[in-house]
Amino acid sequence: MAKRMDSDVFHKTLSCASSSIVGGYKSAVTKHANRLELEMGWQTRFHDHVIRDEPSFVRIAQYIKNNPHNWKNDRFFDG
Repeated sequence: MAKRMDSDVFHKTLSCASSSIVGGYKSAVTKHANRLELEMGWQTRFHDHVIRDEPSFVRIAQYIKNNPHNWKNDRFFDG
C-alpha cells in the first residue's frame, strides 16, 4: 500500500513540476514576443504524459514525427 501511495505522490509532484515548467516557458516566451511586438497566442490547455517505458517512448516519438504530416486532416486546419 505504501508503495502505491509513494507512486501517487511522485506522479502528482512530477505533474505539478511539468506544469510549472511549461507555464514558466510560456510566460517567458510571451514576454519576449510582447517586447518584440509580435502577435501570438497559446493553446489554453496541454496534455502531459510521463513516459514510463520504451514502447510508450516509441509511440510518442512517432506521433511527434508524423503530426505535421497529419495537420491537413485536422479539424482546425483552415488552409
